[in-house]
Amino acid sequence: MTKLQLLNVLFYIVCNLVFSQNKDSSIYFPQEQIVLKSCSNATDPNECLVTYFQKLVSRKLHEKKYLKLISKQKKDTVYVGARLLFNPEQTIDKESSRSWVSGKKLSAKLDKELDVIFLQPAIKKIINQKTPLESFHNFSFKYFIRKSGKEITLLYIPKEKKYTGGEILNAPIFPGCENLINKEARKCFNDQMQKHIAHHFRYPKKAQQMSIQGKVSIIFNINVDGTISNIRTKGPHKILEEEAVRIVKLLPKLKPGLVNGKSTPIPFSIPITFKLQ
Repeated sequence: MTKLQLLNVLFYIVCNLVFSQNKDSSIYFPQEQIVLKSCSNATDPNECLVTYFQKLVSRKLHEKKYLKLISKQKKDTVYVGARLLFNPEQTIDKESSRSWVSGKKLSAKLDKELDVIFLQPAIKKIINQKTPLESFHNFSFKYFIRKSGKEITLLYIPKEKKYTGGEILNAPIFPGCENLINKEARKCFNDQMQKHIAHHFRYPKKAQQMSIQGKVSIIFNINVDGTISNIRTKGPHKILEEEAVRIVKLLPKLKPGLVNGKSTPIPFSIPITFKLQ
């Protein structure tokens, strides 16, 4: 490869993991609970917390400027959600937490205001284990869009499965990171993943000749036995996608992730940017 073909490969690990809930199999009791100041005397602090978020979200969505955007959507529902990560110091990790709303135009206008709702609650205390760990708390709200002439209202659709507390996450562990926990374990995982990609990366010659570059998004499952499966890609060209898949398939066997103490398949997302200079 000549100097003119020098490559600059950028990559990072997305730590906002998405995984299935399995409350019944939890070995942690109680699961971590967020107790708001306004819910300190509530019979059910979990239900009080969800109601608190739901009322604020409903009030925000019913503002005239947002109803106007919602009325232009083709779908008959609006979804709002949040995934909050609490660190062992019992504060929200704002860099790893996020909120969202369905619809690109609505999201562009509303995302920052949703962050204020979800990332700045007035918390009195966190009920957790004697040894605090990181915990994820997932919230989602669904609204049916009802139109009557020029009038539009949003009807909240309650979830069948109630929120019962946070999920304790022990993220998958890369070989060499076994004695670390929480942020140190995540950083070690990211560092080792970056080293793996850099070591095995080969810019396809055909892609160089065709001046193909761009970002490939890869999603794969880390299974309960530490193996990798169900690799999916989305990128500017099949040639780059195939290279990304090849790199992921070379990953060593990992220690599986745990959710509430149980080995759980965990999807990971890795964007890899191929850039020719």
